[in-house]
Formats: sequence, structure tokens, C-alpha cells
Amino acid sequence: MAWALCDGFKGDKGSILVSNRSPDKLEKFEMAGCHIAKSNEDVVQQSRCVFLAVKPQMLGDIKHLFSDFEKDQLVVSMLAGVCIDRIRSQLFGGDETVKIFRIMPNMACSIGAGCCALSASSTCSEEDVGVVNKFLSGSMIRLYPIPERNMDAFTGLAGSGMGFVLKFIEALVEGAVHEGIPRAMALDGAIATVYGTSKLLMEQKRHPALVREEVCSPGGTTIHGIVSMEKEGFSNAVVAAVVAAAERGRELNG
Repeated sequence: MAWALCDGFKGDKGSILVSNRSPDKLEKFEMAGCHIAKSNEDVVQQSRCVFLAVKPQMLGDIKHLFSDFEKDQLVVSMLAGVCIDRIRSQLFGGDETVKIFRIMPNMACSIGAGCCALSASSTCSEEDVGVVNKFLSGSMIRLYPIPERNMDAFTGLAGSGMGFVLKFIEALVEGAVHEGIPRAMALDGAIATVYGTSKLLMEQKRHPALVREEVCSPGGTTIHGIVSMEKEGFSNAVVAAVVAAAERGRELNG
């Protein structure tokens, strides 16, 4: 996700300082124009805004990096399921003055089409929020400030939601192939259909149910297909997927 955010960043990538244990990953950042730090310590010491992109279980391993964290520095966490209080406790010994953000972007930010939620600790000022928003806004088509209690739900909606949409596209393809459409054409057509549907909803700002009613002619092919989908439990399965992803997020916080 760190690479996706960097890749979609519309500003000067030379302002981004990166460290990573993988030389191959660092090479990709360097080729994009980022500065490569010698160590994680250098990133923390030299940055106003420090993005955390480690696995949740590694949080305790990086505590030493923040021993001299300055009061005007910001922490932005992308760790799924890890709440602001846990970050404050594990990295800063419970210091209530530290300014911490929690974000949940999705992979589409790499092409400037991301959807992201942002929660800020009470210690963050409007100026602090503006700094983080400025970095994120170039790679997002939607950026939502939300209460942190809703962050796991947003993970299920948008963070994991891309995976659900991709699975739906795969299923569209399989159905088309079953009916005789060549696989390459089926994939291209499925992607175009999902893109066009999303674009129509975003531009017309209409509820999907209203558009669906227009698509479904009485006794036609679409309504027959939708009835079949519901017989197979389509809507319930999608709702269950969002809920399961949100629950897993809560589990990761311990």
C-alpha cells in the first residue's frame, strides 16, 4: 500500500523519504523519484509526516524509532485493524500529546482513483489534518474524514471491497465464457461494464436501485438474471463479506 500511495502521489516525489528491507522494493521507489533513506531511523528523524506501512504484528519491533519524536511531527498509520490508542500505547508509552492519524486507502490510489477514510487523534490540529489531506488528495477520488469507530467498517467497504468487486468481475467472465464468449473479450467486457456502471452512478449521483429498475425490462434478460443471483444468495453473500472483513479488522487490534 505504501507503493500505491507513492505511485499515485501527484506532488514532488522527491519530497518523499523511504526505507525498506527489500532492495528490490527500494529500487522501485528510487526510480519513481523518491529519496532513499539509509535506515528507518533516518526516515523518522528527518520527516514531518511519518507513514507507518508495516504489518500489525511488527508494531512493537519499531518502538525504538520513536524515542525522540518531536511534538510537531505526525504519524500516519495504514495498519489494518490497529487503533490510534494502541499505536499511542505501543510506540509512545501512552503519551497523549503525540499526533496520530489512521487511514484506510485502497489499491486504486496508485492510479489516482483511490477511496480513503481518515481518522485523527484529538491532538491533531486543522493544520495537521490539512498536511495529511494534501498528501492523500492527489491519489484519491474520495477522501472521507470519519470517526475512528467506523474505520473497521470502512475497511470492509472500500479497503477489502476492491477484492469483492474483482471477484464479481471474475464471475462475470466465467459466466460469459460458459456462454461462448472468448475469455479475453469476456474480461475486457466485464471490466468495461463495471467501469461504465460506476462512472454513471458517480456522475448522475443516483441510487443504484433506481438505475437497476431502468435496466430491468419486465420479463427481460436482466431481471431473470437478478432473480437467479438472489436465489443463489448474492446480496447476503456480499453483506456477509463486508461484515467478515470488518470483524477481522477488529480482531487484528487485539
